[in-house]
Amino acid sequence: YCGEGESLDPLLPRPFSLFRIQKEDGVLELIFRVGGKGTSSLSRKVSGERLQLLGPLGRGFTESHYFSRVLLFAGGIGMPPLYSLAESSKGVDFTLFYGGRSRSD
Repeated sequence: YCGEGESLDPLLPRPFSLFRIQKEDGVLELIFRVGGKGTSSLSRKVSGERLQLLGPLGRGFTESHYFSRVLLFAGGIGMPPLYSLAESSKGVDFTLFYGGRSRSD
């Protein structure tokens, strides 16, 4: 979940998928779709601003380096963490099946 630092407006934290984590640089990249007040506010943040984060949450998956070939299935905003998985798994053959709500997704 990602919130807005000390701010209480908007009140609710939102679940986001991580796109990329660069531990050595202390960089975290999120991908999200602007759909309301909270994500609109988040879209105006600039590099270096602080956010409150809670995680990891949800169900993880087995690391891919144990396999030589992996099939990935994703839809909508569920694709970003799969990019990070593929990027960190050198020598693994990935096939991605992606679905969206519309052609533009």
